[in-house]
Amino acid sequence: MGLISETRTSLENPQTPLSFPSEWLLDIFNGGRTDSGIRVSEMVALQVTTIWACCEIKGGAIGALDRKVYEKIVGDGNRMTRRIAHEHDYWDLLENQPNPEMSAFTLFKTLQVHRMLWGNGYAEIQRDSSGRMIALWPRNPARIRPKRVVGQMKITTSDGIPVTVKPGQMVYLTTEGMETESLDPESPTPEPYSARGERAILPEDMLHMPGLALDGRVGQSTIQLARNAVGLALATEKFGGKFFGNGAKGYGIFKIPGMISVEDFEMFKREVQEAWGGENANRPMVLQAGEDYVATSTKPNEGQFIETREHQVIELARIFTTPPHMLGVVEKTSRANTEQIGQEFLTFSLGPDLKCFEHEFKRKLFPRPSVGRNAGKVFGMFFDTRVLTMPSANDLRSFAQAMIQWGVMEPNDVREWMGMNPLNCAGANATWMQINMAPVDQLFETPALPGAAADSEEDDSEGDAGGGKPAKVKASRKRLLAARLCRAYSRLFRDAFGRVAARSNLDLAAFRLIFQPVLASIGEELERHAAQMFSADLSPDALSSSSFLAGYTETMLHRARNEKWVNANGNADAISQRELVRAVRALAVEAYRNVATAAAKEETEVES
Repeated sequence: MGLISETRTSLENPQTPLSFPSEWLLDIFNGGRTDSGIRVSEMVALQVTTIWACCEIKGGAIGALDRKVYEKIVGDGNRMTRRIAHEHDYWDLLENQPNPEMSAFTLFKTLQVHRMLWGNGYAEIQRDSSGRMIALWPRNPARIRPKRVVGQMKITTSDGIPVTVKPGQMVYLTTEGMETESLDPESPTPEPYSARGERAILPEDMLHMPGLALDGRVGQSTIQLARNAVGLALATEKFGGKFFGNGAKGYGIFKIPGMISVEDFEMFKREVQEAWGGENANRPMVLQAGEDYVATSTKPNEGQFIETREHQVIELARIFTTPPHMLGVVEKTSRANTEQIGQEFLTFSLGPDLKCFEHEFKRKLFPRPSVGRNAGKVFGMFFDTRVLTMPSANDLRSFAQAMIQWGVMEPNDVREWMGMNPLNCAGANATWMQINMAPVDQLFETPALPGAAADSEEDDSEGDAGGGKPAKVKASRKRLLAARLCRAYSRLFRDAFGRVAARSNLDLAAFRLIFQPVLASIGEELERHAAQMFSADLSPDALSSSSFLAGYTETMLHRARNEKWVNANGNADAISQRELVRAVRALAVEAYRNVATAAAKEETEVES
């Protein structure tokens, strides 16, 4: 087998490998030139530290995120529920090892770097004989070309099934393969699909994550679109290297009087290079009679060399949507807004990239099956981005407390979110809620005392299970008690309401001073009734000394501000009556609970 010798037009770019034919071909034909005179390609662009850092930051961030397979389930109330499917066949492939040669971190980081440089990320799906994915292989975007078939052709897929492709369908032509090319002339590699060594891949076997695409199919190369900005960064870096390599001396002209021979001219050049080059940099040079030196280059400070290099960092960060503070530009960033910038990095920088991955994986890897054990089930993959938005310790404590206190998350959900093991107790797997709350649709209903909601069922019954008084009599007494308290305290409550409505400024201290005496009186009346019902001793000032009244008056103040009691006008009586009925209900719940708790405690102490 013949070998191709590596040929380059310049020894300044020895990093262009033969594994990327486009690199050394550009060198040979002097392609990719920019206005700065520097040839720019995807591989050369990685020499710019800013681009390298952007690829490391965004590629590493996407590679480090956990990938989770989920199942969508339609639950009660037609609500969509997302269940984490740990048992799915693709879980280990996407989370740990997508193929025998690399980890999942390496695969997803590579795909993201391909998207950032070439504008396209490709991963070939290897399937078994039953069509299930068994491996994912990244493919070099420089060696893949999406094409539409002109004539009918046959393609053998990775699972060994010949497929006929009709004209007009799109396939991916590539020179890469999962097989290893044979280097033995006696047993060569089987004949490829074409004379150029290309093979075709069906669209359903190729994950394609394009970047900025003008036709919606093939992404544009980011480096080629921004090659002048990249070339300027390379040019300034090259100028700085040459400048300091020349002893921090600019360019100039030596004037020699008269004509000298070629041998003398060559000797003079060697003398200048030996006098100022290498270890002799910055040493004085003695010129002979008549010789003169005139500096002709622009000084770096006059050409704003440092400012240009700093601007190119921001310019390239803008191209790759990477926050400049992650690249070391921290002049306009403080610790007060770094967390917000991190949230913006996830939302506006990584968010579109992650969504591109998720949609393509959903289309190609998780189609809805019509037969089999997963028939009708909807699966998908998403990136767990919680680690990127982890708040500070104080904010995390407030967030976890609020999520548990308002019943949004279970305690074990919060522990899982924080990377902790779950607790083995029933309370850790339950949602918690404060008792002083009610559904929104019940805010303007006229409530009754506890147990009155079941009057319609209890009215038809003849008595309770214990043989006591009929439930109808009990419900009637509760309604009579509520009505009696509303009548007895209606004037006092209306007077307090009027005094509050007459104030131009509703502050909490004055609000409590006006309403707490009335509410405490109602609560004491309810406590006496509850003590008789439960045959318990009445605890003096149990309700007034609790924090319930303080919290309830604060809730009333919020409603007063939202409903604008100051401008109630003709609705004052209706609002006052509604608030009184609501207060009686809330106070009854608190009073009955306090008395019942005290009675149970007394009974326990007696038995013990």
